[in-house]
Amino acid sequence: MRANEFPLYELSHQEFENVCYDLLIADNTYFQLKRLGGLKNTGIIDFEGIREDLDGSIKNVAIEVKHWMHFDTNKYSQLLQSLALHNSSYSFFVLMTSAKLSESQKQKIQRINETIPNINIKILDYYSIFKLLTKYVKVGSQYFIVLKKTY
Repeated sequence: MRANEFPLYELSHQEFENVCYDLLIADNTYFQLKRLGGLKNTGIIDFEGIREDLDGSIKNVAIEVKHWMHFDTNKYSQLLQSLALHNSSYSFFVLMTSAKLSESQKQKIQRINETIPNINIKILDYYSIFKLLTKYVKVGSQYFIVLKKTY
């Protein structure tokens, strides 16, 4: 699949959030996933769910969706600090963003993560979301006209 088959940047913020929710449901990584619509109108934590780790422990997961064309590490730092306020309620955070992360940005993110103790976060960027869309084409076909390859 080519990137133009899933033009994420043509989606509205709400459509992108819907795509992310549907991909998480399709991937079945998080159980009892539910929409929060921004925890108590704070604008953070769009979904929450439960994840079972390999050791059998259950983790409460908070998922935030950001439809960012460009990744701003200052915005990310502010978001991480906001998420840290809810660290007692959630043991794991996921940020899904439409931004394409470079290796240097990933290194900066790692350094920022190290400034907030006891926070466990996973970032799914454009490339990760694109992989999920190619894996779960049915989800993508709900939002995009999936082009058929012709050879």
